[in-house]
Amino acid sequence: MHDELALSLWRRTDAWLTNAGVGTRATHAILILITLGLLGAVYGLVRSTGGTQGPYLHMAYVPILLAAVTGGVRAALVTALVATVLLGPLMPLNVAEGLPQATGAWLFRGLFFLLIGLFVAIAAGILRSRNRHNMELREDLAGTYSRNLRVFAGLVESRDEQTYGHCDRVGRNAVAIGRHLGLDNRALGQLYWAGLLHDLGKIGVPEAILRKPGPLTPAEFEEVKEHCRLGHTILMNVSDDFETISSGVLSHHERWDGGGYPRGLAREAIPIFGRIVAAADVFEALTSHRPYRDPLTNDEALAVLEQGRGTHFDPAVVGAFMTAYRAGRIGLESGPPDDSEAFVDAVLHPETIGRDLVEDRVPWRARVVN
Repeated sequence: MHDELALSLWRRTDAWLTNAGVGTRATHAILILITLGLLGAVYGLVRSTGGTQGPYLHMAYVPILLAAVTGGVRAALVTALVATVLLGPLMPLNVAEGLPQATGAWLFRGLFFLLIGLFVAIAAGILRSRNRHNMELREDLAGTYSRNLRVFAGLVESRDEQTYGHCDRVGRNAVAIGRHLGLDNRALGQLYWAGLLHDLGKIGVPEAILRKPGPLTPAEFEEVKEHCRLGHTILMNVSDDFETISSGVLSHHERWDGGGYPRGLAREAIPIFGRIVAAADVFEALTSHRPYRDPLTNDEALAVLEQGRGTHFDPAVVGAFMTAYRAGRIGLESGPPDDSEAFVDAVLHPETIGRDLVEDRVPWRARVVN
């Protein structure tokens, strides 16, 4: 736990310095100035309070520890030596009386300064090495996660090119909805994959049923309904870290009033990804060409969503969808939504989704969605 906390602080510090445009050399210069400033402050404090007979000389450990953690062994030893000189031969035992310190006393104190700085610098170096190793392992795991999801998306595409185009638009439109619901970028990334893979389970549905031009029989429809569970099972068999994405895959045919499938969940019991993908899925399907029907107009499809508000769909999701649509952020079969292009490009970066999933393992980071 302590190692993970240190790793988080280290990474956030790096991110802050990067965002602030501070390079490595500039960072070192800043840390040197801070260390020198602290040494000067300690020297001034000790002298102003009467000399080394007071307790304030122990404040010298602050710049020594700072140098040890940020600069390593050399910086720690140099800082310890400077502190030894400032608080040794250059600092009286009693300033008012001009009484000097015993040589053995300040040499002994200096030895402690050096040992403390050395030990802390070595420990900090070991921790940094472990953190770098952990980060490399996490990046490798992130790449594995991303490749797995790409393989799944490829399976959907190879099975039915039309379905893949549909799923991609569902993912993009789900992102647009999620933005208006206030989801953060990490959640939006996972939401995109849930939308893209929501029909993953259809790889287990007979092709004759998927491409059937007419209405399905009750038995055929029961087979189609199993695609929710199958998609969820595929993802969860790969890794438990796909739980958030697979929850959207499993629940995208649930209804707000409890009349959906496969579990008959209702209202907030339906995972938020499932509620969002449900609305995006229905609208995209209604406005796209199918072998057995022509697409509805946008207004007709919007009317279907409005009619299903509070019965089929989460009212808040429908509201967010309408807001996104009016803002031009909902994509149609003719092209993707402009608003999500840059975001989705970032999501499709090889490590993006995997890194987010790996970081969700860290105890102090709450998982975004159930």
